[in-house]
Amino acid sequence: MTHPLEVRDMVVTSDRGRPILAVPRFDLAAGEAAVITGPSGAGKSTLLYAIAGLVTVAEGTVRWGETELSALGDAGRTAFRRDNLGFVFQDHMLFEELSALDNSALAAAYAPRRDRAALRAGAGQMLDHLGLKREGRGTHSYSGGERQRIAVARALASDPGIILADEPTASLDRATADRLTDDLLALSARGRSLLIVSHDPVLQARIGRKVQVLDGTLAA
Repeated sequence: MTHPLEVRDMVVTSDRGRPILAVPRFDLAAGEAAVITGPSGAGKSTLLYAIAGLVTVAEGTVRWGETELSALGDAGRTAFRRDNLGFVFQDHMLFEELSALDNSALAAAYAPRRDRAALRAGAGQMLDHLGLKREGRGTHSYSGGERQRIAVARALASDPGIILADEPTASLDRATADRLTDDLLALSARGRSLLIVSHDPVLQARIGRKVQVLDGTLAA
């Protein structure tokens, strides 16, 4: 399910309580696509993690539709991500000993039994689409670009309503990066919400709305 995003007066702090990100206001309509830009270390990934509920918000609110994510505990945020959100991590976050298919279908291990076969089938279809074999070798033996495509397949396997992606094209050659961008924009055209952190100028040029993070603050 797709939900509109509303962020108000959000502050994320370090373990020592020092503010590292401030977002006075940010809205993303249901089904809208936007790209987050800014220099390295500015806080772009922190913003993505905060609105996914992967880091704790010290002040303010993060609301996806009727769900105030920032007010939920760990279990509630995990359930929301499982049911609504696909996340592409910049550093892949794969289980090295598992195959490409097992990594891509990881959500099936935590889903109700009735949904597992469909999730695994969806993961296999995404791997096929991205040009990856489902063979049983562990992902430690794959190249960086292949690992990135596995991470993308995992995020999209369940056809989530919300896709958050942290540098999804960073490890890919230009042709593969362009095909992935096509896929992500196609999902947005089908009503999925899409928010991407990227330094890729080609990807940036293809997404109409851009927001910038500078020195830990979201600017228009």
